Amino acid sequence: MAKIRTFASIVRKILFDEIEKAVSEYVEENFTKLELQSWRIKRVDEAFVQGTSLYRVIAYDSLDDTLSFDAVVITDIALFQNKVHSQAIEDDTQKWFRVSCDVDVGDGFHNLRIKEIDEYNHSENDLRKMLDDSLVPFIHTVDLDKHAEAILQYVYPEALAEPTKIDVRLFAKRLGLDIEERRLSRNGTIFGQMIFHDATVEYFDLERRRFNTFEAKGGTIFADPEIYFLRSIGSWNNTVIHECVHWLKHRKHIALERALGTYVNRISCQVSEVSYDERERDQADWMEWHANALAPRILMPRESFKQKAKEVIEWYKEHGQPDNPADTIAAAIYELAEFFEVSAQSAKIRLLDIGYTEVIGVLEYIDGQYVQSHGFRHGAIGKDQTYTIPIKEGLFQYAVNKEFRQIIDTGNFIYIDGHYCLNDPNYVTHNEYGVLEMTQYALENIDECCLVFRRTSRLNPEYGAKRYSESVLFQSAVAKTIPEYSYSNKDQGKPIEELLAEISEANEASKIAAGLPRDFGGALVSLMKWRKLSNERLAENALMHPKTIQRLRNNREPDYKTETVVAVCIGLQLYPKISLELLNLAGITLKNTEKDILYFHILKTRYKSTIHECNELLAAANYPILTGIE
Repeated sequence: MAKIRTFASIVRKILFDEIEKAVSEYVEENFTKLELQSWRIKRVDEAFVQGTSLYRVIAYDSLDDTLSFDAVVITDIALFQNKVHSQAIEDDTQKWFRVSCDVDVGDGFHNLRIKEIDEYNHSENDLRKMLDDSLVPFIHTVDLDKHAEAILQYVYPEALAEPTKIDVRLFAKRLGLDIEERRLSRNGTIFGQMIFHDATVEYFDLERRRFNTFEAKGGTIFADPEIYFLRSIGSWNNTVIHECVHWLKHRKHIALERALGTYVNRISCQVSEVSYDERERDQADWMEWHANALAPRILMPRESFKQKAKEVIEWYKEHGQPDNPADTIAAAIYELAEFFEVSAQSAKIRLLDIGYTEVIGVLEYIDGQYVQSHGFRHGAIGKDQTYTIPIKEGLFQYAVNKEFRQIIDTGNFIYIDGHYCLNDPNYVTHNEYGVLEMTQYALENIDECCLVFRRTSRLNPEYGAKRYSESVLFQSAVAKTIPEYSYSNKDQGKPIEELLAEISEANEASKIAAGLPRDFGGALVSLMKWRKLSNERLAENALMHPKTIQRLRNNREPDYKTETVVAVCIGLQLYPKISLELLNLAGITLKNTEKDILYFHILKTRYKSTIHECNELLAAANYPILTGIE
């Protein structure tokens, strides 16, 4: 049978004798003040404890090495009443007591101090101040700022008085922690480690290009100095504070594991500046969530950050570019990041957290590409919504979401710069190089023209939070969460019917498709005349040889390849309905495969793009290009 790894087992094993003795003495000294009467005895003249059992243990969160807990015990008490009518009366009863205790956990659980014993009334305890059975804190999302402020009050109170950057080295020093700068992995995927007890730590020696060992004392933070160069000073600061949170919030759990026989413990996780949604987790996951969520809140205390953010944003609104509010908020983000010495992404998320929803469209990256800053009217979307979605997530929504598929099938939206945007000259244009892009008006009023998606996250099943095998909490760059996107018409600020009514390309496309000749070559000739394209020009647009275009016009191609016809459609920049008709005339039906869905998506949403852009999209999704050599 598996060993039950709880603090209650420690209380039973090494602390309960003292608790039982204290309860027995308390009853004997105070029985006249306790309600101990039974149905037989009306006046208790003597009482003593016959036996005591432990019902539960309630442990409370603290930032030092003292663990406060209540032991709820059930006592069997023998009662005696002096002679009544020449006969002594005896009986027994049960009584519940709460025994409030302190114990030191610096090196095991010792020096028990019993502070108070009182009758237990079965009242509910404040869950928000409690530790679970394995001595991991219960921390709710709504209480994160309270916990961060409590930590700052304990370690760095000046950060609560006024906006200031936190000197993370001083922060660690005040906790009695040392910082060692060592590369912790060959490829730079491990950012930091928190050593709770003396341990041999392996690090990668950059000069010798091999792993070496270091004898670390308990209370040592390891941080990879490469973070400075690979990321930023903000990421370094976040890593150090992340480890400090582990020290403050989780060393009682480590002490419990050691007391129960697990001498060395480790969990594998990511130092992240973004907390993620609460889901079902084990203790290792919860501890990482605590550190990830609290670190940026410590570096940017809520009230101090609000004060500085208001000051900075008001200055930029007065002195910045009033015609481009998105760039104004981006500048404010960078200044706040520099002031608090955090990453720009962390500062952006903190602004969103305190209510600045306009940051949603600023400093975003999709599919490895920077997304231009964009603005929208106040209140258009919530903090868990976005106008930006990766291409693969869009493909997934098209495959599984009927509402979304019906909208895309109208042909009225194109995928551009990570957005599904209305295909209208007010919102979409070609730049001087012929590349499709959103207009400045669209970027400033994105709620008018783009679809809204809800963004959530789920735990990454490929990420295994390993049970502890060293006395170390260490962080790696393996992603613990995966973002998920979903579409619903009800999330649109403007009804989808209004958006679709603003353009009329679908009607024009239907008329052209209906009037095409019923053979592929004849249809291609007709469409080239409509677009006023020569063989040479279409060949250039589709990255083909002019002779290939001529063979297609003359119906001399024995076997139409899907890639060839899709490239021709892109070269002609055909409306989706016309593209599908041309594919049909070539005897091609796009199937429900991932590759065909991607082609379908390109024809529906990227038909005004160049063949080069479409090839880049395919390459990003790990598929061969349509035509040409890119």
